Amino acid sequence: SSINPVIFFAGALAEDSAGHAKAYLGSVTGSSGQLCTAPGMVFVPAGAAGDAFAAALRGETADVAGQTMLTQGIYNSWVQGVENLGQQAGVELLAEGSKGATENAPAPSIFSTGVEQLLDNPVLHEEIFGAASLVIRYENAADLASALSKLEGQLTATLQLNDEDHEAVAAVLPILERKAGRILANG
Repeated sequence: SSINPVIFFAGALAEDSAGHAKAYLGSVTGSSGQLCTAPGMVFVPAGAAGDAFAAALRGETADVAGQTMLTQGIYNSWVQGVENLGQQAGVELLAEGSKGATENAPAPSIFSTGVEQLLDNPVLHEEIFGAASLVIRYENAADLASALSKLEGQLTATLQLNDEDHEAVAAVLPILERKAGRILANG
């Protein structure tokens, strides 16, 4: 499985929290989240920009209806994965869309937790194939590096950064080089 993490760095996120939230949600929900590179996890810094991202994500998600999943089995697996994730200690439902009008079209679901929970709970590392994702709030570059080092191999990892983020990116890039088949910058 691959959760294809997206990592927002403080400088880039502060520039356009709402725009980044909208783009991220589009990646999570497009094709009902059934693409191999759909992001199942996003790392967002603690603080005002991260709070603005979470608020924008809540608002944007509320307006999104579920899309039909490919099969009943995939839908059932999605339901089981979302229920399991929602029952984990320290995980909360951050945002939820509405069910789609067709069969097997679940409401997109975005959960939130912190790095400590990610480090202690392997369930949080499991892919949920479909429109579901987990927002991980981190405090600093060391916190982020610790979390990224615990992830298994990934198809992709995406970095959202600007010029002021280069030092923080340099600290985590060697970790991601060993974890991801493709690293995207601002893509």
